[in-house]
Amino acid sequence: SDAWMVFTYDQNQVQPLGSFEGNKVGDVASKISKAFQDANKVYKEVKDCRAARRENRFADAMSAATGGISKYPKSTVLRICEMATMVDQKKPPADVLKVAAEILALDPKSKIALQAEVDAYDQLGDKDKKITTLSNLLAADPSNVKLQQTVVYELAQSGKYDVALKIIAKAVDDNPGDVTLEKLYWQLLYATKDFKNMVKVGDEMIKTDTSFADTTYFDRTLDAYRQDSAWAKAAEVASQATKKYPRRADYWAQRGQLELKSGQTQQAVASFKRALDIDPKTPGARLLIITSLLDANQYDSAMVAIREAKAFGEDANTLGGMAITVATHYFRFVNDSTNHAKTVPNLQKVLGYLYYGDSLTTDRTAKNGAKFLMGLSHYFIATLTIQDIQAQKSCEGAKQLQDVLISSSGELPVGGATNPDIVKQLMPAVQQMAVSADQMVKVYCAPPKKP
Repeated sequence: SDAWMVFTYDQNQVQPLGSFEGNKVGDVASKISKAFQDANKVYKEVKDCRAARRENRFADAMSAATGGISKYPKSTVLRICEMATMVDQKKPPADVLKVAAEILALDPKSKIALQAEVDAYDQLGDKDKKITTLSNLLAADPSNVKLQQTVVYELAQSGKYDVALKIIAKAVDDNPGDVTLEKLYWQLLYATKDFKNMVKVGDEMIKTDTSFADTTYFDRTLDAYRQDSAWAKAAEVASQATKKYPRRADYWAQRGQLELKSGQTQQAVASFKRALDIDPKTPGARLLIITSLLDANQYDSAMVAIREAKAFGEDANTLGGMAITVATHYFRFVNDSTNHAKTVPNLQKVLGYLYYGDSLTTDRTAKNGAKFLMGLSHYFIATLTIQDIQAQKSCEGAKQLQDVLISSSGELPVGGATNPDIVKQLMPAVQQMAVSADQMVKVYCAPPKKP
């Protein structure tokens, strides 16, 4: 059996007495007793070394240590005092390492000697040996939570994430509810991009202590869910963030973006509007509101949002293009036969959207596209009204028809470069209706004949 002396003033001060065997318990006890007596031969030297060191009498401390070691060469306690005195004197790390090695040869699990090696290697800048020694120290003191954290930090800083994760995972299992360890584990999982495990650990962490649900927690958790394209989960976390930080416009904007990603259009618009209430200059919020309303087929609301964005200084060219896009979508809706929406008022609304977009944008392609849709809209208005005008013999109607067809004949060719076949097909019909309109004006608007 093995035997040690452990000192009451410091349980890390350990003196190995040796390994003992015997046929009888009394024989083993006798051998241990003799070893204990041998170790106690240097009791005075140990006492003198410790006292001299406390009083900064370093020469006396060293003298007591070396004298005692000569009497009892196996003394770890005297070597510990000698090593501590050398550290007090700021002796070179190499000298300290030499004594530490002697201690560890006698007691491989000496926490004091291992810690001294860690400090010495740190001074020498030898990270690999420092980490190896820290791991040995942790093996000698596996339940030391603070030491576990230190080892994990050192391993992580050296890029040894696999080893660090194994240590911290075990530490978390061994110390349930220790939120400091959970946070360290969470940080490492984020650093290694293990997002699935990271969000699980983070969830447990904030359940243990809600104060850990800070901006760092929300930012990293949102990033983790984004990386995994878990948009609904990310939107939930963003919702939690806005509840805890209701005056953070950026969190409301992120919430809106994530709600869009998860198909929650109305909620997204509300979140963007909340962000703008807090900070009218929230980047991108107004444009996202517009695209959200467009995706929801809320054309009028989208145009209102475009005008508001223009009033708050958003780029006019961009807004013009967006207005033309809204008009294009609405034009398709109006001309879809299943919607039964192809009416003059709806086509006039398309024209209003197009005029506004054309007035803002400077992009030639966008302007040409707008002109082409204007020409189509005017053409369809003409086809929808010409028969009623003829039936009513309306002078005013005939003049309006003339104007509509003049507009169409001028607008269609402008966008004709990208739609030549349609223009080629429609222009004869426009011209034919224009001739009819001119004739109607002559007839319906002629002054009444005198009797």
